[in-house]
Amino acid sequence: MELRMALDKQQSFETTILNYTKSGKPFWVHINCDPLFDAAGTLQGFMAIETDITEQKKAEETLLRTNQRLQLAAQSAKFGVWDYDPIDNTLEWDEWMFHLYGLDPQTFTGAYDAWQQVIHPDDKTVTNEEVVMALRNDRVFDTEFRIIWPNGEIRYIKANASVVRDKDGQALRMTGINYDITAQKRAELSLQEQARHTQSIIDNLVDGLITIDATGIVISFNPAAERIFGYSAFFCSVISVSIAIKPCKVPAASNRGSQLICTQNGLPDFV
Repeated sequence: MELRMALDKQQSFETTILNYTKSGKPFWVHINCDPLFDAAGTLQGFMAIETDITEQKKAEETLLRTNQRLQLAAQSAKFGVWDYDPIDNTLEWDEWMFHLYGLDPQTFTGAYDAWQQVIHPDDKTVTNEEVVMALRNDRVFDTEFRIIWPNGEIRYIKANASVVRDKDGQALRMTGINYDITAQKRAELSLQEQARHTQSIIDNLVDGLITIDATGIVISFNPAAERIFGYSAFFCSVISVSIAIKPCKVPAASNRGSQLICTQNGLPDFV
């Protein structure tokens, strides 16, 4: 229909059509057509240039299928895919990126600053520096940061990216992935809190608590042990337990330690 209208209006046009050989084999043709007028402005005909773009179309279709497979793989893995244009200072996000950030695609401007606004204030400067260093080719973009959802919830994001450059090494674009590591980070923080709590209990015991390995090297020495034996924890970290414990008691402690090691599935420490 558009082709017919262009001809009727005596206008230039270009189009791509799917054609078939006599044997029925399909091929793609790109057509550029211009009207030809005489000196009086009367239409004399049209001049058309046809270009076989079958291979180009095949390449485009292959790329499209590849991108679709990559997109499916990214969605299955819950990866958000993004592309940053450092020249225009704009971002292009796939659907999962908006899910990760809790943002509405209709209201996200795509500006670099719009992304920076949702990053946790304490992580914003470092994250921006990571981007700048990657664009300068100072380092690979591989980082973690916190974001704040519109409802105030804090989430943890892992980000990786690579930079595409021109022949002179100038950054043309930066393409990468984001994925949520909130559960992992919360588990790590929980373990750290448990470790701090356990250490607080050990530090406040009235009894001396010493941990040594199977060779008798001191691994830990709590404050009560420092008071009892008169050695600092730092000093004991580089000595054998035989220095801190009276020699007559060392064999007994060693034997007891060996028994515990044998009954604890080969664990190398005992208390």
